[in-house]
Amino acid sequence: MNTKAINYLLLLLCATSFAVGIMLPSMTVTPKLGTGAISTWIEFFKADDFSPKTFSIVTGIGTLLKSGHPFLGVMILVFSVLFPMWKMQLLWVSLQKSNFPMQNKILSVVSKFSMVDVFVFAVIILVAQGYPQTEIEIHFGVFAFAFSALLSTLLTSTTKKHDQSSRID
Repeated sequence: MNTKAINYLLLLLCATSFAVGIMLPSMTVTPKLGTGAISTWIEFFKADDFSPKTFSIVTGIGTLLKSGHPFLGVMILVFSVLFPMWKMQLLWVSLQKSNFPMQNKILSVVSKFSMVDVFVFAVIILVAQGYPQTEIEIHFGVFAFAFSALLSTLLTSTTKKHDQSSRID
C-alpha cells in the first residue's frame, strides 16, 4: 500500500473520529455547593441548576448560543468545528493535487487556528474545576475529538513533507 492510500485512510479515520467527537458526549458537569443545611435547601429549591448536565461539543455550542453567550458559542463553533472541517477539506484536496503552493500556505494557517479547539477544551475544564465543588466527568467524545486533532496535525505534517519532496523530484 502506497503512502497516498495510507494518507487517504488516515484522513477518513480523522473525519470519522471528528464526527464522533463532536456528536458524542464530551463531559458531564455536576455543580455542587458543598455540605451544610443552606446548600441542601438551595439544591432542593433549585434542583435543576444543580443536576448533572452532559454536553457534546454540538450541544455545548447550542447551550452557549441560547444562554446569552453568543460570542463564546460562535468562537467555539468557528475554531472547534468549522476550522477543523476546512482543514480536512484542504487535506483532501492536497492529496488530490500535490503541486498547489497557495493551498499549502492556506493549510498551514488553518492548521494553526484549528489547534485552538484543544486549547478551548482545556480552558473550559480548568475554569469548571475552579469551582471548588464542581465535578467534571470526561467522556469518549473528548478522546475522539482529541484523536482527530492529533491525526489531522500528523496528516498536515506528512502532506507538507510529501509536497516538498515532490517539488524536489
